[in-house]
Amino acid sequence: MSVYQIYVRDRNLQRIGVIGDYTKLTYTLHFNEVGKWTLELADGTREAEYLKQVRAQGGGLGGIIVEREQQFLFSGSIRNLEVTGDWDDTEGDILRVEGTDDNGLLATRLAMPPPYTAVAGTGIGYDVFTGRAEAALIHLVRKNGGEESDGPRRILGLVTATDSGRGSQLTVRSRYHPLIEKLQECALPDDLGFRVMQVGQALQFQVYEPHDKSRFVVFSRERRNLAGYRYAVEAPQINFVIGGGTGEETARVFAYLGDEPSRQLYGMIEGFDDQR
Repeated sequence: MSVYQIYVRDRNLQRIGVIGDYTKLTYTLHFNEVGKWTLELADGTREAEYLKQVRAQGGGLGGIIVEREQQFLFSGSIRNLEVTGDWDDTEGDILRVEGTDDNGLLATRLAMPPPYTAVAGTGIGYDVFTGRAEAALIHLVRKNGGEESDGPRRILGLVTATDSGRGSQLTVRSRYHPLIEKLQECALPDDLGFRVMQVGQALQFQVYEPHDKSRFVVFSRERRNLAGYRYAVEAPQINFVIGGGTGEETARVFAYLGDEPSRQLYGMIEGFDDQR
């Protein structure tokens, strides 16, 4: 039996099927960012039809739930679908499904100012929140997809976990910024993590304190726990930048800065940064 269990969820976040036979599952999860996954399996099977069905339901929530040894690993929505085949291929067509983890739902929203919906015209200010970092994170999600969102901005099933008062005092100002960037702005100074996980039939936004395991978890050839790696060194696009500031013609202010080790290795590669 595979250590991974893959379930298909519909737009109502209900499990409607199991992916019992697949060719390949790859996934990458990122701290305070959007993770991605890819699943390949034979087309024309019941499992393939499940995936096509939930994608076609609309709403952007149909996707998969992945567990490893009966423990929740991640959940996410389908974004892309591709079928490939060859007339000479006796094994049949292959369905390739790609998606994001549920942090990807946060990337679909802007951090809007009051009234937290699209408004035309003038007089639009900022959403200003002052409080602890965790409270700021919860505020941003509730207003922009969570419990306090209205109409099409509401992400079905998205709720926020209880505020535990973590983080330092801050003020966050938002006006049509990408929501996930504002969340990162609030979380990173206090080394807080955030994630969206499916809990039952809800998508729960959670704030947590990550544990540093770098002294205990080591990947290497010698330990036989490193599947592969790639090491590359690339030349920079620019290593000597000239910045142009205020002023006109000969009265304009300029400054420059170079990366000396890089210039010694690659030679001078000039660039201009217009900061007028």
